[in-house]
Amino acid sequence: MPELSTENGVYSEPSGFKVSWFKDSDGNILSIEEQPQDADPSGVR
Repeated sequence: MPELSTENGVYSEPSGFKVSWFKDSDGNILSIEEQPQDADPSGVR
């Protein structure tokens, strides 16, 4: 995601939320997220 500033390919928010994007072998864009430990388990932010 070129519009976001990343460090080593990882976007981080002050809240502790982190996400990284990559392409698989078929060219699909996938992401991996890390929620802060105190995040709501329902996923609502």
